[in-house]
Amino acid sequence: QFASESQSPATEAASTHGIKSTSASAQMTPSILPSHHLGQTQVTSSSSSSAMEETSAAAIINNTQRHSAIVLNEIGTKLFTAGQHNDAMIIYDTACQVLKSIIVPSKNEAWTNPLVVLAAQRAAWGQQRLEQAEGAQETTASGPTASGNASSADEQDKTFQDHPLDVYQEGECDVGPRPFRSPLHIDLDAAQTTRDNLLEAMILFNRALVQHCKSQLEASTVVYENALLLVNLEVKQTGQCMNRTAHLGMLIHNNLGQINYVEGDQATALENFIAALTWAKQINGLGNDNEYRLSVASILSNCCRTQWMTTNTSDDSHRAFDQVLKLRSSVLSWDHKDVAAAHYNMGIIEYARSNSKQALFHLEHYLKIDTHRISQNQSSLDVIPALVHILLIQNEDSTETSSVELTKCLRFLQDKREDLGAFHTEVATLLNYIGALLFQRRELDHAIHFYQEELRVEQKLVGGNKSSTPTQKHPEQSLENAAPAESSSDGDAPLSLAVTLNNIGRIQQERGRYREAIHFYKRALTANKHNSAEDIASAASLANGNNKDGESSSSVNLFATIWYNLGLIHDMMDSQKDAIRSFQMSLALRRALLGSDHPDVACLWYNIGTLQMESQNLVEASASLKESLRIRRLGARCPQNDMHIITALQKLASLHQNRGNIDGAIEAFQEVIQIQQQQAQVNKEELGSFMKSVSELFHAKGDVESALQMASQSYQVYNSIMLEEAKQSRNETTMATIVEHVGTALLLLGSLYHEKCEPMLACAAYREAGNIIATVCSSVDEATRKQKYASLIPLMELSTMLACSHCAPEA
Repeated sequence: QFASESQSPATEAASTHGIKSTSASAQMTPSILPSHHLGQTQVTSSSSSSAMEETSAAAIINNTQRHSAIVLNEIGTKLFTAGQHNDAMIIYDTACQVLKSIIVPSKNEAWTNPLVVLAAQRAAWGQQRLEQAEGAQETTASGPTASGNASSADEQDKTFQDHPLDVYQEGECDVGPRPFRSPLHIDLDAAQTTRDNLLEAMILFNRALVQHCKSQLEASTVVYENALLLVNLEVKQTGQCMNRTAHLGMLIHNNLGQINYVEGDQATALENFIAALTWAKQINGLGNDNEYRLSVASILSNCCRTQWMTTNTSDDSHRAFDQVLKLRSSVLSWDHKDVAAAHYNMGIIEYARSNSKQALFHLEHYLKIDTHRISQNQSSLDVIPALVHILLIQNEDSTETSSVELTKCLRFLQDKREDLGAFHTEVATLLNYIGALLFQRRELDHAIHFYQEELRVEQKLVGGNKSSTPTQKHPEQSLENAAPAESSSDGDAPLSLAVTLNNIGRIQQERGRYREAIHFYKRALTANKHNSAEDIASAASLANGNNKDGESSSSVNLFATIWYNLGLIHDMMDSQKDAIRSFQMSLALRRALLGSDHPDVACLWYNIGTLQMESQNLVEASASLKESLRIRRLGARCPQNDMHIITALQKLASLHQNRGNIDGAIEAFQEVIQIQQQQAQVNKEELGSFMKSVSELFHAKGDVESALQMASQSYQVYNSIMLEEAKQSRNETTMATIVEHVGTALLLLGSLYHEKCEPMLACAAYREAGNIIATVCSSVDEATRKQKYASLIPLMELSTMLACSHCAPEA
């Protein structure tokens, strides 16, 4: 109906459907292969044959051609599914030619239908190509890539075979409507009742699908429209719309709508999607068929997407969104990605309609599905768009500085993803900054998603697109600082990945997920050579200026931080050996970067000494703690530095005690007392405790006089605290603790007086302890005494007994 009268049937088919002629197609056939069941069809006509016999012969030929076309369609479909798109195109072309061209034999001569012969040859060739492709896939799965005549699947076409997540985003992140991607199978038995128009339309649909897959949109549109003309002709000629006809009309209109959408013609796209729904409604008896319901859901989702892009959030559009969710939920499992996508889409339309509560419900359900899928080792979802909307809902009305900054960055991220796509350096930088903001706000569960997405973007830029510049950030950008990423001098890609991996590890560490944290820290270290014990010496050589590899100070600082964090985690997991090694690695790098007298180096020496002490490596521990103390003493006098010195001295005193070095312990504690007394704001409770410890050490040494002197000073400090607390609006719990310290200090004094053979002074000390406790207890009611001062009653009774000289020995 499209060709001129002068054209032959074969040429007519080629011009009608954009199919190559027989000769042109034959040139693409590598070889003439033996036919199988599609043999040459020969009919002999005798001189006495009647017109009825000629008609019968023509019918036989027509049935053979239909059979040939159907077999070719199935081979083409298998090739298409295997990714052999060019081969599938040749087979579909041949099927259309065979089906369209009808040749009637002349009288009194034997003849052979050349197209049926071609069909047999192409079928055998297609089968061989399919076997080669399957063999190549098996070889690739088990070993090296196969070489030879088998054609590999077109890599650029594989995206068409995958269903991207059906979420509605704009600009570069818009995945577009979902086409129907599966070619149509034609059953030989069912084909007996299928008219030629519909049979040809089905093969044309498959042929158009190949071109659609290869992004040949204009050519595929022509073939889709030709197939649609045949579908409409079938309805007109039969006067009815069978299910197969309606199904094919639905598929064609949906795929045409997808092409219209991609080409920017959203109005025509919407018309085609609505037409696809109209065809779908004419399919009878499939209301409960799962495949049918999912097909309708896809078309309806395509309609909703097109309307969403035109900012249509009307009640009708809202009901359509809801219907998509219901259809998919009725067929698919609750954690299916299409159900998740429907929840996300409902969330954003509720957000656009200012229904924040409902929007949060759907968006959080989307995140819940993602969490569940990850726990089940299923593919994860893109959670960033959902998180952005959730955080906007939670922060856009707040006037807090952090909320205002976060809202601004989230909207900026939306714009950048829309303009530049998900994989761009500017997008990665924004993800890093938002993650840092969320870490500052202690929203760790949200922050880690942004850092994980940043990692995914960076890996894509580094590994998947060599022409793209990897995201650049300053390696010293730690989560403690939470500053925006800055550009490094050379944009070292592995270093950038190491920063992100460190940040993820840091968050997992904060969340108490230590094994996950170790995993990410170790991945970060693989970007640098300082990841083994042998590298400590080479790292230390940097301190002398031996930086032959151009190691930047920022990278040394980064890896020193990673080793330090690993040390903290190993310590928390009671792995002392690994913790010491990690701190030593960090120490070597810190010394190379900061010098030997930096406070950070002192901190590492202290950590190493503490762990060595816990491991009973007392000699090494003593050396490490002394080095830490040496560095601390070099620092300026300030409360923070004094605190670090006191901590180191306490640990050193404890070490001396464990080693039996009483004099060393006394010396350490006396320095602590001296530092405490020189501070502007003296912590009297700690000071009294240190004095009491020194008194006990003198007593253990046998120096009772010195022990008595320090015990007396300890009592005076505690007594002054008690008097000050009594003048103020006292806290009963605090008061009970202080009185207990006073009582035990007096008991210590009494014991020391007894050793000096001064029982009167001893009894006076015991009596004073009993009187103080009795006075304090009598000043409160019975309930407070039982609740707050219960621990003091036994101490008071003991002090009273000891105060009686005849009871003292037994006591």
